[in-house]
Amino acid sequence: MRIIAIILGFLLIQISGSCQTIHLTLGATSSKLIFEHLSIYTNTNNERDWGLNALVGVDYINSKFLYMSSNVGLAQINSKDSFEPTGEYYPTGTVFYSNTRMNFLTLNTTLNFKVPIKNIALPFIRFGPRFDFLLSYKEDEPIFKRMDDLGKIHKFLLGLIVGGGINFKIEKIRIGFLFDYYLYTRKMVDYSVSGDVNAIYYNTYTLNFNIGYIL
Repeated sequence: MRIIAIILGFLLIQISGSCQTIHLTLGATSSKLIFEHLSIYTNTNNERDWGLNALVGVDYINSKFLYMSSNVGLAQINSKDSFEPTGEYYPTGTVFYSNTRMNFLTLNTTLNFKVPIKNIALPFIRFGPRFDFLLSYKEDEPIFKRMDDLGKIHKFLLGLIVGGGINFKIEKIRIGFLFDYYLYTRKMVDYSVSGDVNAIYYNTYTLNFNIGYIL
């Protein structure tokens, strides 16, 4: 309910202001977690995994060659990983496999540069700040759980979104496709134990379909 209230509040504020287009973005995330110097595991392999994301947003300050866009929604960050435990308690060659699922509340605002083609096709590039909050996670091997118990997970993440795509305008309807890459200013886990740095962060891009209504 809190998430729904945040999304509805965001939309009401924007629509009551200078909103010119309201839109829905649906698509897939492709992600992998990167682990560095974990004290009890040696990370042996990281594989990308697919998740879903869904956002609602608004466009405003729309001119011939640029416009602003603000979006809020949910994003899944998933990863498939394998780890070799350290220490003398496990036989040589022991490997643990873990599927990690993380759910984020995500917000972003982008500056979009477009090049109209006969006022129908609108290719664009965009960039801007993004803010993510970790809502929940699920994992097969309790790596995040150990970090969470120590209070070492950064649940608030600030970063950038960089991407591009193309929109098509059909009277009051706009449809489009876009690709985004996520950059972050800090890692989810980043702390030192006995001089060793334990770090966890992720690499993510998204492929999305967008449909909007021009007010």
